[in-house]
Amino acid sequence: MCDTVGMSVNVSVRLDDKLAERLRLRARAAGESLSDRLRRYAEEGARRDEHPMITFRDGPTGRRAGL
Repeated sequence: MCDTVGMSVNVSVRLDDKLAERLRLRARAAGESLSDRLRRYAEEGARRDEHPMITFRDGPTGRRAGL
């Protein structure tokens, strides 16, 4: 079995209405969908849990991890 292509799953999450609106506004300002913004936050948060010294920055080729 090949692990190069990840499968996505649908996950339901309840958010406070004010938080949801803040996230919508940030996603819209960046030209992203709310789903894409939440996916990125979840991925980066999980990576931070695994590697506490990691940080993420926007760069000329997109977001990337740094120490």
